[in-house]
Amino acid sequence: MVFRLRIACILGFVVPFSLFSQVFEKGMVLVKNYSPIENGFGAWNYAVARDHRGVMYFGNNDDGVLEYDGVSWRKIFVPKGIVWSLASDSEGRIYVGSEGDFGMLVPDASGKLQYRSFLTLVPDSARLFSSIYNIFCHDGKVYFASTEYLFIWSGKTISVYAFPRSLNSYWSFLANGKIFHGSISRGLLVFDGKEFVPSPGGEVFASIPVQAVLPYRNDSLVVFSSQGVRLYNPVTGQVSDFLSRETALWLKGTNIYNAVSLPDGRYAIGTIEKGVVIIDQEGRMVNHIDKSRRLQDDGVTALYAGNEPTSGQGLWVTLSSGISCAQIFSPIRILGEEQGIEGEITDVVKFNGTVYIAAGRKVYYLKGENASDAAFIPIPGISSPWSFCRVRNMGGKQDYLLVATDYGVFEITGPGQSVSLEKAYHVPAFKARGLFNSTNNQGTVYVCGPDGLNILRRMPAGWKFAGTFHQVKGIETRTAIDDENGNVWIGTYANGIIRINISGRDTLVRHYGLEDGLPTLRDDNVFIVNGRLVFATPSGVYRYNSADDKIVPDTLMGREWSDGSKGVFNFVRIGPREYLAICVQGSQAWVEKLLFTGNSQKPRVIEAPFRPLTRRMMYNAYRDSDSVIWIGVGNELYTIDEKVPFRYDAPFKTLIRNITIGKDSLLFGGYFAGNSSDTSSFLPLLQQEKGMLPEIRFADNSVQFEYAASFYDKPEETRYSYFLEGYRDYWSAWSSESKVFFSNLSPGHYVFRVKARNVYGTEGEEASFAFVILPPWYRTIFAYIMYVVVAVFLVWGIVKYNTRRLQLEKIRLEGIVQERTAEILKQKKEIENQRDQIAAQKKDITDSIVYASRIQQAVLPTEKILAEQVPEHFILFKPRDIVSGDFYWITQKGKRTYIVAADCTGHGVPGAFMSMLGMSFLNEIVLKSDINEPAQILNELREHVITQLRQTGEENETKDGMDLSLVIIDRERNVIQFSGANNPMYVVRPLTEEEKKNPVPESQLPRGTVRNENYELMQVDADRMPIGISAYLHKPFSQAELPLVTGYALYLLSDGYEDQFGGPQGKKFLSRAFKRLLLQIQDKPMAE
Repeated sequence: MVFRLRIACILGFVVPFSLFSQVFEKGMVLVKNYSPIENGFGAWNYAVARDHRGVMYFGNNDDGVLEYDGVSWRKIFVPKGIVWSLASDSEGRIYVGSEGDFGMLVPDASGKLQYRSFLTLVPDSARLFSSIYNIFCHDGKVYFASTEYLFIWSGKTISVYAFPRSLNSYWSFLANGKIFHGSISRGLLVFDGKEFVPSPGGEVFASIPVQAVLPYRNDSLVVFSSQGVRLYNPVTGQVSDFLSRETALWLKGTNIYNAVSLPDGRYAIGTIEKGVVIIDQEGRMVNHIDKSRRLQDDGVTALYAGNEPTSGQGLWVTLSSGISCAQIFSPIRILGEEQGIEGEITDVVKFNGTVYIAAGRKVYYLKGENASDAAFIPIPGISSPWSFCRVRNMGGKQDYLLVATDYGVFEITGPGQSVSLEKAYHVPAFKARGLFNSTNNQGTVYVCGPDGLNILRRMPAGWKFAGTFHQVKGIETRTAIDDENGNVWIGTYANGIIRINISGRDTLVRHYGLEDGLPTLRDDNVFIVNGRLVFATPSGVYRYNSADDKIVPDTLMGREWSDGSKGVFNFVRIGPREYLAICVQGSQAWVEKLLFTGNSQKPRVIEAPFRPLTRRMMYNAYRDSDSVIWIGVGNELYTIDEKVPFRYDAPFKTLIRNITIGKDSLLFGGYFAGNSSDTSSFLPLLQQEKGMLPEIRFADNSVQFEYAASFYDKPEETRYSYFLEGYRDYWSAWSSESKVFFSNLSPGHYVFRVKARNVYGTEGEEASFAFVILPPWYRTIFAYIMYVVVAVFLVWGIVKYNTRRLQLEKIRLEGIVQERTAEILKQKKEIENQRDQIAAQKKDITDSIVYASRIQQAVLPTEKILAEQVPEHFILFKPRDIVSGDFYWITQKGKRTYIVAADCTGHGVPGAFMSMLGMSFLNEIVLKSDINEPAQILNELREHVITQLRQTGEENETKDGMDLSLVIIDRERNVIQFSGANNPMYVVRPLTEEEKKNPVPESQLPRGTVRNENYELMQVDADRMPIGISAYLHKPFSQAELPLVTGYALYLLSDGYEDQFGGPQGKKFLSRAFKRLLLQIQDKPMAE
């Protein structure tokens, strides 16, 4: 590829960069390089423009026009070769000039930009020309300039001005509202509206290829050519040198190819072999960007800077290989390995006008800080440094700079000069990591490191080792501060916080760990922030609570500093009430600036200036007297000049760049236009208008959105959040992902909204796109009408069919009814006969059961027998059925009365049979044998039941038997004997007067015993086994004996009363309630 140049080769020589030491910026400009290989476009690029949305366009040698939105690159095909020039008008239209053609970019129906040629509007006589090298927009017209013609586009037609061949034309320019033309034979010409005429004094530029003409003060111009830069007054014709002597010497022999005015008043010069040179309005070089300073190529073909110096958009540079964006307006500059830095930077300081850094295994000083050839030079004799400490001299005449190393402490006495404190003052060469001035004793320095904590003191004769804190020997200390109370606070690497009190005769040591409130024992450091002692930990900021002698979260600075969301590694004081906080989270670190005002301990936090810094580990920072902040990150040293005006909240636009539907159909190509069918009426828009609402078929209801942001300062750090109205009601989380896919969207109206947040934390203008998903054909109005019509016909047909079917069915059913009626009458008669038979059978069975009841009643003891044996008694006997499974039995044998209350298994007839057996067996055992003890009677009764019922204990065998209570009243001995099978006996006695006066809590009474104010009910427990087969077959029954006392009441019972359900909630009555009922009725006669 032949470069488009008409420049003589001039021999040059090297001028030392240090000539610019008074104005050159501190460090290199941050550059973002776009490689042609990595991004897939041709190497050579010649032109740059930006549209109303902030999207960038580049003229390429192979791929036509490149379009870049901060995320992706697009190619817009231009049919005739290389694109030499680009320009945008006030409304954002992009105009294109190429080899033998020119035109503009116009969106198609989908909003995708396409190239449209103006060549058909050009007269046939002027259609043959070389290339359009310059385009500029002025007074509503667009000027396309080649070396043969000047084409003027009015919006509808094109007029042509032909340059005379005698001019030997070169390039054309727009400056101060006038159009100039460079003529090799006649110098600089100016367009008067009809033709180009000589500009006063312009003949000076004859035989010189003019590369750029830019405005200067008071209508003067700066003219850039291969032979230098001249200041030109087009009114008086006066021409003078513009560059300073040093800059002119440095640029001598350099091929200047282009130049642009920067919005901050400076100029950027593009060269063929030295990259980009930035000069101020005094003609002094203030910065230089080339391949040695991270620009990917030195051959600059075009420059673009826009008109917003504080917006963060940067200087775009097209190159002979690739495209770059240099953040020349940013206050951030960088120094790195290009300036000689090797290793990770752990500290930086500026002392006596010289910048020093501790990096890797060396200490460096910066030579030529304000020069383009600034370089870091290692200081010999110092190895493995960690940090610096500026020590105030007690006399106030001079300060001292110490550096902590693994091999002792050194004093830096000047650039490249140092003194070992071990060799010069016999100070022990302990391993030192941190040096901290005492706040109470000027000239005293605490030395922290793996050796514990040591003390240095500056004396008139030099440095003196003042002692060691033996209490922390062997503990790796990191920071140390003393307070007004005589305490030395120490931060450690792995042992929490230590306080040493040396105010009295005794030295008191206090270790603070996890049990004292610290969140961790590692990386805990101590600092004085805004006059208060604070502790920086990996979980936030903590403070000392003297009342409890504990360490607590420091909520005074704000919740975000103590809630564990971020850690703090270091606080650097940069002003009376200004600090830099180095915050950490995992392996990432960043800087926040704290400003304290008034009496508040909660600072105002400033983050934006530091956000572009790489989030690698950083250890320290420094602000010099020129308001420049120096921060080491890895092996790079960043400078932030706080004097440079910069809008961190500058507005920018979020863009919806592409929308595809279905499998891969383009719905929207990213460009809104009022009317794209006619070039003259094409109007760029920033947002979708109401009439642009697209309707999407239901079959294509899967939609993918691609979006970007027109912000080019670290675009890889831009984050996006989206929200699809009609689908969800909240914004997505911030993410670097620049596209989103929605599948199977339901029919309805949707609005896709997306916003971007740049590296400074500023949110851009929101972008939105509305669309409609149409319902499927079967859910359209026409389909619903057809559904109604079909339904009506279907109902009519069904009715018609059913009417006919029912008529036939009626005839058939009438015949069936007659047959069935006769059959039903017959069945009715049979049922009535069966009913009568069942009723008769029921009566017979009931009569038999009633008779059995009479027999059972006859067997039970009569009232007369009961009255004779037990005059005071009552019996509650209410069978659930006609006959009962419960029975009572009483007999007299000598002076012993036997009373039984029993509950047989089963109810009704089965229970009645068991009761008959029970009474029969009791008569036989008690009256016909010599068995008199109740326990023996029950043992014998169990044997009778088992034998008579043939019980063997097999698994499927019925367990018939009975539960009963047996009491014997022995009037001869005046005792009561009791034995029971599952059923207890209740004995109620009146309380004595003493017992009434001294009531006992119910919880202290024997089990089963209850009391009221006058009586006590005692429960005599039965054996927990039945009369019948059971697991306790071989266990004999036990018996209890009580004295026969007048006034005692005995109660024998089955479980029938206690198991009754009732009450409002339908619960069981239970034994406890029954016992209390018995106590309540004690004052009543038994008959009641």
